[in-house]
Amino acid sequence: MRFNSRRLSPVLYLESNMTTAFIVTFIYAIVAFLYLMYRYYPILFMERKKYVSLKFFVTVVVPVYNEPASNLRNCLQSIVDTEANKEIIIVDDCSTLEETEKVIEEFVSTYPDMVRFFRQDKNMGKRQAQSRAMVEARGDLIITVDSDTLLAKDSIIELTKPFSDPLVGATTGEILVENHYSNFLTAILQARYWSAFNFEREGLSRFGVVTCCSGPLAAYRKSLMLDFNEDYVNERFLGNICTFGDDRHMTRMILESGNQVVYTPYAKARTYVPEGFWDFLRQQIRWKKSFIRESTLILPYAFQKGGVLLIETLTGLIMPIAGIYVRIVLILLFFRFPFVLPFYFLMMIFTATMRSLLMIERKEWQLWLRNVVYAYLHETIIFWLFPVAFFTLHQNQWGDRGLKTQVKS
Repeated sequence: MRFNSRRLSPVLYLESNMTTAFIVTFIYAIVAFLYLMYRYYPILFMERKKYVSLKFFVTVVVPVYNEPASNLRNCLQSIVDTEANKEIIIVDDCSTLEETEKVIEEFVSTYPDMVRFFRQDKNMGKRQAQSRAMVEARGDLIITVDSDTLLAKDSIIELTKPFSDPLVGATTGEILVENHYSNFLTAILQARYWSAFNFEREGLSRFGVVTCCSGPLAAYRKSLMLDFNEDYVNERFLGNICTFGDDRHMTRMILESGNQVVYTPYAKARTYVPEGFWDFLRQQIRWKKSFIRESTLILPYAFQKGGVLLIETLTGLIMPIAGIYVRIVLILLFFRFPFVLPFYFLMMIFTATMRSLLMIERKEWQLWLRNVVYAYLHETIIFWLFPVAFFTLHQNQWGDRGLKTQVKS
């Protein structure tokens, strides 16, 4: 029997199925464009709801584990300096760094009427630390803040305004990159963060269905968090205890309870992003795992509720799968017709520009250029982490932020 190598050639397979490949790719492009337009619709044609300021007493929860001293000191000082009626609860998840403990002791002694401190008996993870603070909290609202986050002075007041609407169960604010000056990667991530909040979350907020209140700065009604506390710390997926994706998980439970989740651009904070490329990839895989997990788990409720939440959930799960097929087709097409490659690069610039119209409208020219660069990074590397995340969902390693610098004191 003669071996026919032609049958194994992907390029020849593509040529024989060119019509099907073209149709699928064309449909994918149309759906992607319509999805982009749908994302702009609420921002352009729906007014942002105005809220009144109520005098909530809030509890700011800061879980800590081996945070460098200068980072933690500046984080806590930024919280102390915020204009809000508040208490601060620090939960040390059994840190081993002496400098971390010294900073905590410093703030507890300096602000005894504002700062309370609890230390876990053993390292149990972020969810358990937050859970302990929930039980101890005296505030009507709980503000979650990561131990390297820097808050603007009015961020808590702005973050709590939407709670004047009894239908709102959670809020999140604008989080940008503090260490954007560190290297090329952190510079383009500044553009990605801007788009994630001022484009993606802004649009979903008009419908009250923001799907992730980001860990560096989010607020929740304490009554809801206490109702979900046991499920929050004991979440399992594929038989394993979930260790990351806590922010997306809590947001999912808030949405499933029938409450709204909104974004306010006036509550501003800055956080740190990984400075090393491999640390960044590990973070992205972790985020994609939690996205796949929580999107899958919210699917039954999304079908029940319908509307934007269903569209968002289905699109988020289906488009990456379809995108794998389309991108494989394009890669094979490049081998057969190399002249197509420059047009593809131009199309990426066009698509990135379409996603950056708000940046252009606000004359954020540097962010637009960075967003174009990020588009190439996404297309060549980040997108392909989706299947990696899917096939490693059972792995729960947390990883780290990969920071090489600290906030200057």
